[in-house]
This record gives sequence, C-alpha cells and structure tokens, in this order.
Amino acid sequence: MSKRHLLALFDSFDEAGEAILELRKAKFKGFNTDHDMIIKSPIEHPEFERVLGPKPVHVQWFPLFGSLVFSTFLFILVSGAQANFFEQLKGGKPIVPIPINLVPTYALFMIGGVFFTVLGLFVCAGLPARRVPLYTSRVLDDQIGVLVKADEATLPAIKAIFTKHKAVEFQEEVGK
Repeated sequence: MSKRHLLALFDSFDEAGEAILELRKAKFKGFNTDHDMIIKSPIEHPEFERVLGPKPVHVQWFPLFGSLVFSTFLFILVSGAQANFFEQLKGGKPIVPIPINLVPTYALFMIGGVFFTVLGLFVCAGLPARRVPLYTSRVLDDQIGVLVKADEATLPAIKAIFTKHKAVEFQEEVGK
C-alpha cells in the first residue's frame, strides 16, 4: 500500500501534544510514530520532548571511528614504507621509529575526526533528503505543524484524531 503525507496545523501547543500522545497510544497499521511523524514549529518546545520520547543520538560515534581509522591507516602506511628500507644502514636506530611516526599520526587523527564528524552530521540529519511537498508559511508565524506519513487506509483515522484535538487546518498529499 502506498504511503501519503498529512499535515495538521494547531494553534495550541497543548492540543498538538495531546494529539501526538493519542497517536502514540493508538497502534495503526503502516504508521510508526518514531519514524513517520515530524513536528514543525517556529521555536523550540522542550515540553514536546516528553511527548516524543527520547531519540537516539549516534553522531558521537562518527568522530571516534574516523579518528581511529584514519590514524591507524596512516601509521601502518608510514611504518610499512619505512620497513621497506630495512636493508639500509640505520646506525643503531630502529627500523620503524615510533616517536617520529606519532606526529603525522596525530595530525591524521584530528583530520579524520573532523571529516567523519561532518559526514556523521549529514548521515544522522538524513541529508540530502527529498522534501515533503506539504508546507505552509503559517508554521513560521505562530502555529504548530504535525506532519505524518501513513498508509492511505490509516489517514482517515489519524485525521479524526487531529480533528478531535482541534486542528485548525489540514493539508493532504494528493494520491500517486
């Protein structure tokens, strides 16, 4: 079954929160509140955090992974290049001088961390993403928008919940 978008506008933060809570309690086929619902608002509302629940944060793993991979790769690359010259006379010095190799390893540790942090930002933010065709400038002024994506058969029940909680306006995506 195809999924469509529905945007409901609310004047009151409390009514929007109650509608979201009721959507979370109701189990609709083809609708997951964690992935298929977006709140649009002109300002941040910390009270919606209790309504939406905790969201997992994965951005912190990207810099760690990038730093370790880049620095390990460079250390192996530089040490391997130095080890190829093992027949050369070193004058008592080790074939792979670790303290000297730590300087470029540290530099690539930082570069890898920065590069993967930016990459993690794009991945976790879902960029680039296809824009939803539903939009109204009234969300920027003073209203709360709740955008849901659900199966066509589920949309009337979701719309009934929004109507029950005094949604001011609806926008519905046309059928595909």
